Order: sequence, then C-alpha cells, then structure tokens
Amino acid sequence: MIKYIFNNYDGFLEKIRSYLSSLIKIDNKQEIAAKNFLGLEQIETELKRQYDNLQAKQDINLKFEIQEKIVRLLVKKKIVTTNNKYLDVAYKIIYDFSEDRIYEALNYLKTIPEYKLNRQQLVEIYSFKALLYELIDDFTEASNAFKKAISLDKTSNVIKEYKEFMHRYQNITKWQKESNKNKLYKKVNTIHNIAPIENLPKIARNLENIARYYARSPKSRHLAKQYFKEVIKIYKKLSLHEEKYLCEYIRVLLEGVEEFMMPPIFLKEAIDILADPKICLENRIYLLEKIKELKEKKFIKQSKIFN
Repeated sequence: MIKYIFNNYDGFLEKIRSYLSSLIKIDNKQEIAAKNFLGLEQIETELKRQYDNLQAKQDINLKFEIQEKIVRLLVKKKIVTTNNKYLDVAYKIIYDFSEDRIYEALNYLKTIPEYKLNRQQLVEIYSFKALLYELIDDFTEASNAFKKAISLDKTSNVIKEYKEFMHRYQNITKWQKESNKNKLYKKVNTIHNIAPIENLPKIARNLENIARYYARSPKSRHLAKQYFKEVIKIYKKLSLHEEKYLCEYIRVLLEGVEEFMMPPIFLKEAIDILADPKICLENRIYLLEKIKELKEKKFIKQSKIFN
C-alpha cells in the first residue's frame, strides 16, 4: 500500500482532497445550522465563563484553547449585533470554523467592492476580518484590519475591540515564551510572532525540513501541514521586512498548495504578487510555469476562488 502511494503520489493527494472536499461541503442542513446563532445574552454569559476559565487555568495549552473559544464567541457576537448581509454570508462559510473555511471567508470578504459599502459596513467588515485573521494566528493582518477600522471610526467601541485584541496577542506571545522555556512547542504556529527577526530565516529552513520529513508518511501529514503553515507565515513576515524574501514567500505558497494541501487562496495570493512584472525576475519563469501547472489541477478548477 505504501509503495502504491509513493508511486502514485499526485493521485493519492487528489483522492484525499476530493474526500475532504466532500466532508466539508455545505448542504441544506448545514446552512440551516449556520443560521441558528446563539442569542446575545447566551453569548455574553458564555464569554464571561470563558474569561473566568482563562484566569483560573494554569496549563498553557488550555489557555491557548480557551482564548480561541473566546475569539470564536466574539465572531458570533459580531454576527448577532450587526445587520450586515456580507458578514452573514461569511459566517455561513465558516460554519465549522475550520482553517480552510476561514481562508475562504476572508477571500469572499476581499472580493466585495468597497465603493458599494457605507462607512459603517466597512468598519464592521474590517473588524470581522481582524477576528478571522486572529483565528488563523495571523496577528499582523489582524492588527492591520483593526487599524483600518479605527481609521474610519474612532469611537470608543472600535478602539476597545483593538485594545482587547492587543491584550490577547500579548497573552499569546507570553504563553509561547513560557512554553519555549520548557522546550514545549505545542503552539508551533506562533513562532513567527515571538522569534527575533534575524533568527527567522534559519527557523524557517529548520521547520521546512521537519515538515518534509513528516510529509513522507501519510500518518503524519497533518503534522507536516502544521509545520509548513508556519514556514509560510515566517516568509510572509520576512518578505514584509525585506523584499529579497518575496520570491521565497511565493515559492512556499505554491509548494504549500501543491505538496501540503493548503487552500487554493494561497495560489491566488502568489498570482496576485507576481502580477507585478518587476517581482522575482530571476525565478519568474519557473514560478509562472508552476502556477500554470497548478491551475490545471482538478481541485483548483473546482475551487470557488477560480470560478
């Protein structure tokens, strides 16, 4: 069986993608379930309970889990307290809060022409996107989204949301450092937020080697994906810091989609970056050929992003 998998690797990945796609496909029952939100009072009660839990727990891994529950509740609270049809659609997309669904919802929100929105709608969408970015541990994008919301609306409510986000971010970095002292890397997908910028290239190379090691076995591919996600986040941060890392960022975006089953939105991001004809002149032909090759894949053609 193992020999068959390695001899038919592309077909094996295609079968996995098709299977996962069938599992997360929204049917009528799921759409109905997505509409059954908790009431505001229930959400507030649960938020208070989770905040109390956060203070009471000592285990760092439990703190990570509780804080994620809090952010999910804040997403639900925003849906209940706003009357924004775009957020309703986005919430239906992320009905199970899986990471792929969150990326899909973010992509949907990016496609909405801002000129069609009034100021309040824009503020709501930016602050909602910030929470979604936080759920996938992209604190840079979350912070940028909150800052855009504040630039449009400087009321105390929006500023309060941003301050609460910064407090959660500070918690994450603090807990991660405490974990690292004990040689624990349970939250590998936040290393890019706490490691010194000068150490990130070496960390990225090491994590990529670990990811490829785990990718050799179907049983450990979920670990491979976790480590490679962090590689992508590191190169994104490096590319924003120094342009010379932009080609590496594009490379890992494409390899993430092709080899580690990352969502097609990563391919779209690579395409958008390469739209600038001055980017990656040395590797441009190779990268464009790789994009062309990926766009022919069945799972890409079926993606809503490319339809």
